[in-house]
Amino acid sequence: MDYPQNYFKKVYSGWIGKIVGIIFGTPTEIWKKEEIAEVFCKFDNYLVNYGKYAADDDYMWGMIFQENLKALSQANLETANFAEAIMNLVPNGHGVMWWGGKDVATEHTAYINLNSGILPPESGSKTVNPDWITEQIGGEIFNDHWGLLSPLNVIEAMKLAKKMASVTHDGDAVIGAMFMSGCVALAFEDNSNITTIVEKICALLPTSPYKEMCTAIIEFNKTSKVWEENFDYIKTNYLEKDYPGVCHVIPSAAVTLIGLLCSENSFDKALEYTLRGGEDTDSNVGNAGMIMGALVGLDGIAEKWINPLNDEIICSTAMGQLNIQYISELAKRTVALSKRYFTGVKISQENSKLQWNFDNKFAKKGFKTSVGPDKIYSKKVNFCKVFEDEKFLRSYFSFLTPNDTFRTYFNSFYFANEFDDSRYDPEITPTIFSGQKISCEIRQTQADSSQQIAAQTFVETTTGEVYTSEFKITSDDWMKFEFNIPKLKDEHIYKVGIQYNFLDKDLFLLKRFVKIDIKNFEITGKPLISLDLSKTSKEVWTTRHSNPLGFSSYQYGWEITETGLTNTNDNKFNELYFGSNNSLEFDYTLEVEVNQNYHFGLSVFVRGIYDKLAFILKENTVEIVHFKNYLKSELLTKVNCTPILGNNKLRVTYVDEKISFYLNEQLLIDAFDVKDFEIETDGSFSLLDYNANSVIFKHVEIK
Repeated sequence: MDYPQNYFKKVYSGWIGKIVGIIFGTPTEIWKKEEIAEVFCKFDNYLVNYGKYAADDDYMWGMIFQENLKALSQANLETANFAEAIMNLVPNGHGVMWWGGKDVATEHTAYINLNSGILPPESGSKTVNPDWITEQIGGEIFNDHWGLLSPLNVIEAMKLAKKMASVTHDGDAVIGAMFMSGCVALAFEDNSNITTIVEKICALLPTSPYKEMCTAIIEFNKTSKVWEENFDYIKTNYLEKDYPGVCHVIPSAAVTLIGLLCSENSFDKALEYTLRGGEDTDSNVGNAGMIMGALVGLDGIAEKWINPLNDEIICSTAMGQLNIQYISELAKRTVALSKRYFTGVKISQENSKLQWNFDNKFAKKGFKTSVGPDKIYSKKVNFCKVFEDEKFLRSYFSFLTPNDTFRTYFNSFYFANEFDDSRYDPEITPTIFSGQKISCEIRQTQADSSQQIAAQTFVETTTGEVYTSEFKITSDDWMKFEFNIPKLKDEHIYKVGIQYNFLDKDLFLLKRFVKIDIKNFEITGKPLISLDLSKTSKEVWTTRHSNPLGFSSYQYGWEITETGLTNTNDNKFNELYFGSNNSLEFDYTLEVEVNQNYHFGLSVFVRGIYDKLAFILKENTVEIVHFKNYLKSELLTKVNCTPILGNNKLRVTYVDEKISFYLNEQLLIDAFDVKDFEIETDGSFSLLDYNANSVIFKHVEIK
């Protein structure tokens, strides 16, 4: 497959466009045009200043679906594979989707179908679901990203969208998925315009009410480019019709279509017109944003939209390790997945190193700045930006006062109370750990030797403790900084970065700006984790939803007791995920208190709910089970194993591609060779339970 020269940049701008559109449209979701006009008079920037935007289903589904392509290609991808992606990363009852109930919420209905053994495409079809439930808006809003994966290959983009949408939807919702993905794919064409794109893709759609709607609107738009007149047309013909369900695809698609056709190829106008039409505004503007973002590129999207994103989005999958994402890395992954899909090129993974190389405009990768609270002189302005040609991040700090402390840093974790919304509550697990090593290079541009600024690497924990390297005085020359994060107990890493101090205690800084640059920032080494689970605190999202801090969960029901964590959910299975294995070996110890009727265990190499190696204790045995997907698992070995009632210690070691299991210091499985079982050896760790209230998980240690 021939890729456009500007392929990555357009993928990046496409993702940015979608995320901008979603956040722009969120405050008015399900409002009508008249209500929006009554409240807002300007649409040239975000309507609400979200301090931190929690998560949104419209971009999460795309990320989840594309995760499934890591091991698949054009030759072996089927609709059923997309069901595996859903079941592997979507937790049960929280996050990712609207859990509105069977035959009310389309995605929830399909999820129930999949759990009941109904395979796709039947899971989303009219054969097993009410007609109207299959034609809600999710089909088109979750599948536009296939156009990013298939640049200029419109037919393949539409095929992928059809396959994925069919897991959860049918009818016009699937046609909508094909339309949106096709428009994104064609947006990569040089010197194209949005009207031509829409017309060409509409012509390729199969006969359907959705195609009739597109054709009619295109014809009307030829008579008038005035948005208000186009809106009056769709209001009469589509918005005032009584389409069944909570959010049928056709009215929202009509709003999106006139927003595109009246935009005059302007990103800003497309967003404004699509939002002003009302209906499902976050989804509609997200669709318009991705199409227009891919069409106009980064130069066509004003920085006022991009900078507040900080190159970071939050997700709410079951895997907490995936829930802090960088948009630039998501774009790189889309490019890599495309090449994997079309050419079979294997995706390389360097598990032992995390890198922030600042190689693309706006790719801050979560880095941000902060200053102390002193406002004696002036309100402090501080920000950072990427210089992509030289691959460094520059931080600007203004009006520093004596002994000021200021920072450039990123978050390894976010607390629930840091988010301004709570629609798709993201359970986050830290991405950086004690025992790891921070390395980077720092310089102070135009340093003033008469007023010294010192720098040190730092980590801050969730309990507020700060650990730092030694200070070094910054200069115009690049200086190497290294810091070994100390071994910590019962703490999680919250923030990571560089901390600076204005050393002059008597004078205000004479410069209006201090400019400090960072490059080659990386974190290496084996994570060390030691947690007394009785000391875990609870992260509260809503009255219904909480989770143990630092862990993500399969479903509700984990409670903190005086001695540890226990599962109180009466459903058959529950699991907690934490940590990261980015090394070639580990030693995992779990202390538990076992009661009657136990059925529990732990997992390693956890890449998803049904992608892991599990050690399951039940009926006086321990089984090693390789879960390959939600329909397929393999029993690798089984030995006698009888935990005592009361306190027990489980231990799993992985060395030289061989895994061993101990119970109460007794070796039960010795150097079992896993290299022949096609097991990916990265991922997280877990605690798992199949019988509520039968086990208390007391302590975990990874080294």
